[in-house]
Amino acid sequence: MNCLQKLEEHALRPKQAFYSRLKNENISDEDYTYYQRVWRDNNMKTMRDFLEWYNNRDVGPFLQAIAMQFDFYRQREIDMFKDGISVPGLTCCTYSMICRRRCISPSSMKQTKIYINYLKIISSVGQA
Repeated sequence: MNCLQKLEEHALRPKQAFYSRLKNENISDEDYTYYQRVWRDNNMKTMRDFLEWYNNRDVGPFLQAIAMQFDFYRQREIDMFKDGISVPGLTCCTYSMICRRRCISPSSMKQTKIYINYLKIISSVGQA
């Protein structure tokens, strides 16, 4: 799709329109037949209907992945959306949690690899 007018088309686009530049190939005959069946069975009227259906296919698995990841961090007493929304942010939270639980202060662990890595991570968080 490269323009909004195509969303108002009243038929499924031809198979050639599903060419993937990423994979450098067209969709299979099986996939196209499946899309035709989906179009028919769901009484789709426009390509907008198809695009909405296609995009929503990812929502369920994405929400399951988020729930699993949220639970993983919750078990470590970290709120992944509040405490560190990015991977570096979550890493900093995890390192901080480990250091606090082990009662290690920066002055007593300055020479350790953990502290050096911790400092590297903290300094890179704002740069990501």
